[in-house]
Amino acid sequence: MQLTKLNLNFNNRLHSVTAPLTCPYCGKVVELTERNSTMMAFSKNQEIYLKILFAKCCSKNLAATYLLEKPQNEEIKIEFISSYPMSSDTYFYPSIQDLSPNCIRLYKDSSFAYDHNMYDLAAMGYRKSLEYLIKDYAIKELNKPKEEVVKKSLYDSISSYMPLQQLINTADVVRLLANDKTHYQEKYKEYDIEVLKKYLDIFLKLIDTDYSINHPPVSRQN
Repeated sequence: MQLTKLNLNFNNRLHSVTAPLTCPYCGKVVELTERNSTMMAFSKNQEIYLKILFAKCCSKNLAATYLLEKPQNEEIKIEFISSYPMSSDTYFYPSIQDLSPNCIRLYKDSSFAYDHNMYDLAAMGYRKSLEYLIKDYAIKELNKPKEEVVKKSLYDSISSYMPLQQLINTADVVRLLANDKTHYQEKYKEYDIEVLKKYLDIFLKLIDTDYSINHPPVSRQN
């Protein structure tokens, strides 16, 4: 999880403490404000705080827990413990956020499975994330009819809607390696999930590049 510093209230005093850098809902760098706080005594010199923080970008709450220690004759120490929902370490390009929020949601879910060593589940989730992005790209960028797009298999979607050979090549690596995890006998055992993740991240970058080229901030027509 990527972290930043945030001023929060502990015992009626502001302290600069660690907090999530990115929003767990959209993946953007988040602006947080404190809404509520509950303190629970943990031991003689320790207190646990549950903070409800408001994420401005999505107008939703998240929870963060802190351990406050009060050693005798020393300054208090405040340690960030965890947050919920958990933020992903992955940076999501603004273009992907605009094109396919479901792609981001599925990528995060798959990353959770990956972080807990559930690699087969993660691979299948990454494949679904890829499929959402390609189909949302076809609908939003290529203006293809939704009723046409949703009926296509991932294989056909890649062939029909990806404008560059690099996109086809990278998407096919993810598709083939993820599909392999659904079979009793795997065909590509020599390639682990790190290869799949690598090519999915390349694909995301290529989509971002294509989107940025097609949506320049300024152009000669301005």
